[in-house]
Amino acid sequence: MRLNVRDGALIFTGIGYRWDFGPYTVFLPSWLILGNAVIEERALSDDEFFVDFKMEHPLLGRTFAYSGKFRIVEVVDGDYEPSSKVKIRTA
Repeated sequence: MRLNVRDGALIFTGIGYRWDFGPYTVFLPSWLILGNAVIEERALSDDEFFVDFKMEHPLLGRTFAYSGKFRIVEVVDGDYEPSSKVKIRTA
């Protein structure tokens, strides 16, 4: 992946796939499999960040996507209760 910074956000752009088969390595272009990936990560506060992930195939269109706001928590000895504010949205 290629990393750039734009307006304070980290932008990761897929540049292809690498498959290792023992001593052999095969490089494949992004469009050959699932498509071109673009991931944006942006800090919202000291303990929250936003992620927008999209994969677009030139022939198949969008093959995968998700976005959301995430909170960083510290888990001590497995003592963690998921937030009741979790929302799952389906297409």
